Amino acid sequence: MQSFLKGKGLWKYVTGDLKPLKKDDPKFDDWEINNNKILTWIANTVTPSISMQFGRFDTAKDVWDFMSRRYLQSNFARKYKLEQDLRSLRHQKGQFVSEFHSQMTIIWDELALMEPKWTTGAELWYNYREEMWLVQFLMALQDDFETIRATILHRSPLPTVESALSELFAEETRKGLLPNPSSVFVVTSHPRGNYSKGKST
Repeated sequence: MQSFLKGKGLWKYVTGDLKPLKKDDPKFDDWEINNNKILTWIANTVTPSISMQFGRFDTAKDVWDFMSRRYLQSNFARKYKLEQDLRSLRHQKGQFVSEFHSQMTIIWDELALMEPKWTTGAELWYNYREEMWLVQFLMALQDDFETIRATILHRSPLPTVESALSELFAEETRKGLLPNPSSVFVVTSHPRGNYSKGKST
């Protein structure tokens, strides 16, 4: 929602940087239209039991603040569940490495959103997180990849997830696990937590 509203140039309505206008202000109609657009978009993206509580609020900021106060406290429980899912996730027999990486990336991305906004030592943290993701991913692979997994884990410095994936895809192809030799899945991973992108060619 944040990305969507920023793309529409309306995020300041939610943060309160763009204050409500008085009815005699020439720009009031535009402000009211945009405010109600945001209220509608938010209401349409949450469950009815939540949106029914929005009736007592007049501005998008009020609704956003309400949801932050009410539901932010559940972040720890959500984080706990995600960490639990991550540790139980295992590469299944016959499952492509690309498919398994996508499953793990969904969890990584959501966990990354829960991290604090780093103001100092950010680069060190991102490098540490990249190494942590690499270890988590490699350890969850099936035993067919033990040889290449051991090779990657003993390198210094460790490669990025993206670099390791290239080698794993090659190993997958060598073992004949892909449906045909022309099937390639390209994956990019950024140490700063950007969403991974994949496309088949």
